[in-house]
Amino acid sequence: NSVAKYGILGVTNHTSFIDLLIQGTTVAGIRTGYGWCNYRERIEVSYTSGDGIQLMDTNNNETELNSCKVFANDGIGIRVNGYYALKVVNCLMEFNKKTGFYSAIGGRGLHIDTCYFESNSEDGITFAQPLPYTGGTSDVNIQADIILNGSASDTQTARAYLNHGVTVSHSYPAAPYDPVL
Repeated sequence: NSVAKYGILGVTNHTSFIDLLIQGTTVAGIRTGYGWCNYRERIEVSYTSGDGIQLMDTNNNETELNSCKVFANDGIGIRVNGYYALKVVNCLMEFNKKTGFYSAIGGRGLHIDTCYFESNSEDGITFAQPLPYTGGTSDVNIQADIILNGSASDTQTARAYLNHGVTVSHSYPAAPYDPVL
């Protein structure tokens, strides 16, 4: 197989990635983790058969994604596993099949500002453990532009790892279709 699993993979501290185009990877366009003071600007990650950008591990301190385009990925647009002071600013998340932004293990200080979301969640994310308010015992599929979970498991919802200090401002979620009134 000549297709790369990742465009960029590694642990990063005090790094800047600017003006990149990453396409066609099988797992993620960018996967970094356990790093701090990282800056990503004008990056497009698109047409992957996995996720766009993954910030893995639980120590993504002071990381900023600015003016990034995360587009038409078969998985999640931006996936985060824990953060402290994460900023997602002026980004476009569009046509990602599972969701635009997903936080699996919560963190402190998430700021999403001036972002555009459109037509994410064609497939959504299915969780085996139903949400407490559903009252059911069957799987539940969530389709949303932003999903904040509190579980270390990709198949369960929980409140074990909460998301604290979350702000979403000046952002525009566009519906993939006209709602029927």
